[in-house]
Amino acid sequence: MYQAPADAAADAAAAAAAGVDEAASYAEIKAYADALAQAIHDQGAKQGSPNWEDGSVVVASCPGGQSGYYAIPEAGAPALPSPQELAVQASASVTVVTPPVVFSPYWALDDGRFATLKNAETWVWIDPVDWSGYAPRVEAGPVWVEATITPIQIVVSPNDGVTESLTCEGPGTPISEGVPLSEPSPTCSLRFAQQTDGNSWPVGVQVVYSVSWVGFDGTVNVSGTLENLISAPATYPLAVLSSKTRLVDPNASD
Repeated sequence: MYQAPADAAADAAAAAAAGVDEAASYAEIKAYADALAQAIHDQGAKQGSPNWEDGSVVVASCPGGQSGYYAIPEAGAPALPSPQELAVQASASVTVVTPPVVFSPYWALDDGRFATLKNAETWVWIDPVDWSGYAPRVEAGPVWVEATITPIQIVVSPNDGVTESLTCEGPGTPISEGVPLSEPSPTCSLRFAQQTDGNSWPVGVQVVYSVSWVGFDGTVNVSGTLENLISAPATYPLAVLSSKTRLVDPNASD
C-alpha cells in the first residue's frame, strides 16, 4: 500500500516505482484510494469475496498501478485466563493482617510499659472472634475462581537475642483465672529468657494463612492450593521483669 514519502525526492521515486505520474501528489493518490474504498463500502463486497462473513475487506490501489482486495481477518477473542491464574489474582487482591494479640502475664507498669516475667509461661492467643479469613472471587467470562484464605498459625518472635521464635497451630488458648505462672498453655506459650532492665523487647507477632481455591475453567469444575500467605509483623513492646521473693518476718512490727 502506498505511504507518504519523507521528502519530495522520495515522493517522485516512490511515485515512479508505483507507475504514477511524478506530478501526482500524495494527496491525489490518497484521494483516489479513499474514493475507491468508499465505493466498495457503498456498493458492498460481492458474495464470495475474501472474508465475506467475518472480518473486513479493504482495497489497496494507486493510479496506474495494481489494485486489489485484501482481507483482514476478524480479530480473535482474547484467550481467557486459566483458573490457576485467576487464583493467583484472587490471592494477591488480599492483604492479610495480624489481628490483635493477647499476652498473659501482661501487666501495666507505672512508666507506661507492659510487662511479663522472666521464665514464666507467657500465654499468647488471638480472640476467636478475630480469627477469621477471606474469600475473594475473580471472574473472567465463563471462568471463575473463589479463594479461601484461612488463618492457621501464630508466629511469635521475642527479639530478645536469646529466646527462640515460637510457631503455634491455631489461635492459641485464652488463659483461665487462677492458672499458675509455671503452667504452659496447651497451644501457645513461651518463656522469655532475657530480662529487659528498664527497656522493652519489640515482640513481633505474625499470622500464617493457607490458600485454597475452587473454580470453573469454562468446561469443568477445578480446585487447587497456593503458597501460604503471612501477615506483616505486629510489634508489641514488652518488658521482661525478674521475679523476686520477698521474705517477711511474721514477728516484725509494721
